[in-house]
Amino acid sequence: MCESIVLSLICSQCSASLKPTDEHCPQCGIAIPGPLSVQAERADTWWQQRSNVLAVLFLVLAVFGLFWLWKSDAFSTKAKWMWTVVVIVYTALLLWLTWLAILYLATQIETLQAI
Repeated sequence: MCESIVLSLICSQCSASLKPTDEHCPQCGIAIPGPLSVQAERADTWWQQRSNVLAVLFLVLAVFGLFWLWKSDAFSTKAKWMWTVVVIVYTALLLWLTWLAILYLATQIETLQAI
């Protein structure tokens, strides 16, 4: 059984009915404070979605993407610290593996030159 929840938004000034996307009351024109306008603004920014921030961190920028993690409101402070540590360890591991690959290729080149 599916129940729908209807949220009734009322202007505190004139008691007019409001839509969730309204930034001002259509009847009296007073600005609507708080979550309505903030959430509408958050939906427009890509860094407010957890999946986007994590994709940028792990697939694109690594440590350089931490700025976007800390700018995002989609994570709690505890989660930001956890993901910061994970990304730093992940980046260090990638750098170490890259260094090992370079050393391996250098030894292979030396072996080929000796032949």
